[in-house]
Amino acid sequence: MMTFDELNQQNHEITALTNVLRTLIDDRLVLDNDIVSELFFRYFDAIEQHLSDEQPLYASLLAGSDQVTKNTTNQFISGTSEIRRILHSFVRRWSKNRSLLINDHEKFVDDAKDIFKLVRQRIRNETERLYPLVRQLAA
Repeated sequence: MMTFDELNQQNHEITALTNVLRTLIDDRLVLDNDIVSELFFRYFDAIEQHLSDEQPLYASLLAGSDQVTKNTTNQFISGTSEIRRILHSFVRRWSKNRSLLINDHEKFVDDAKDIFKLVRQRIRNETERLYPLVRQLAA
């Protein structure tokens, strides 16, 4: 199982990528290159890896916990599925063969900003709600 330091490091990397991408997306000309595509896919891969690495936390929280903890855990499990669905939809719409294909810059920026907001909120919720539950269970 991942340590909290490792999970927090993943969140730090995801946040750093979010900040860079959020700046880059506003310039339409910058988006049409392999480096930006690589950064987007590094971002998506980092999110997917992080969500996968959290899976063992859910099993420990669901086993023998109180109902409030189980409900919170089920919200995170459901949120994981929703984030994956949204990311896969974004990738299908805006890329091909791991390269960005942007035919409507304004819509792309809106969609990307929605993902950035969703991921930032998820990281905040993990830090404020999920990780404290795991620490409490371990104590």
